[in-house]
Amino acid sequence: MFLSDDRICRLLCSHFYERKKEPLSLNQQSKKLALDIQRTIQGTTISISMNGCCCMACVAHSGMAADEIAENIDSAVGTIVTKLRVRKDR
Repeated sequence: MFLSDDRICRLLCSHFYERKKEPLSLNQQSKKLALDIQRTIQGTTISISMNGCCCMACVAHSGMAADEIAENIDSAVGTIVTKLRVRKDR
C-alpha cells in the first residue's frame, strides 16, 4: 500500500499505474491526519475505467454482523453511483 499527499498524487510516476498499485491520496495537512490515515488503510478502493462491464469491491468480511454488512453495502453502492455519475458527466 502506498500513501501520497493529495497535492502530488497525480504527478507521481506512471510506474505505480502500470502495475495497478495506485497510491492512495491523503490530505497531509489535515488536522485529523491520524484518523484520515486509519480510514484510508481500512477503506476500499475501486478503479473505474469504463472499459468493461463489471467491477469488484470488497465491502465486508465474515467476522461482521449482518446489519454491518448491509450498512457497508448500502454505503458502497451510494458512493459508486456518485462516482459513476461524475465520470459520465466528464
